[in-house]
Amino acid sequence: MSTENMGGYIAAEILFYDDVKVATPLSDDTIYVQPKDGCSWYKANATPGSINISCESEHTTSGTLYNFEGGLRIALPHVNQRLLNRLEFEPFLLKYTDAHGVAKVAGTKSSMLTATIVEEGDSASSFRGYAIGLMGRLLCKPLTLSTAIASPL
Repeated sequence: MSTENMGGYIAAEILFYDDVKVATPLSDDTIYVQPKDGCSWYKANATPGSINISCESEHTTSGTLYNFEGGLRIALPHVNQRLLNRLEFEPFLLKYTDAHGVAKVAGTKSSMLTATIVEEGDSASSFRGYAIGLMGRLLCKPLTLSTAIASPL
């Protein structure tokens, strides 16, 4: 099962686990995430058209795993240095939004995404900035972000 989006993704945001107040799955397909007071999702400020995400299921003897791969590019004038400084070393959730406004969340504390950051370009190239690679073997597929938490029974 592939969760690729042929229409493309228009936004990516990061929330570090230390900044999460609540991350609650509401069903097999949705999750509610609330940052701690004073914290928020970091906008990645990705270059338009540079966000690519793929998540393929793999059936193993231990159950289904989801191989997540993706990446984005951030042009030098739009780099959030605080985000880059934390990204390679701290566990995080990735929120990515498609052209229809549907946001998915990938990553859990027990099956984290990892990031690699590579500086690209020079003064003579048309692009100067950073390429961020994202990958992980996840225990659950990326879930659709819900804006409201379910009412208690």
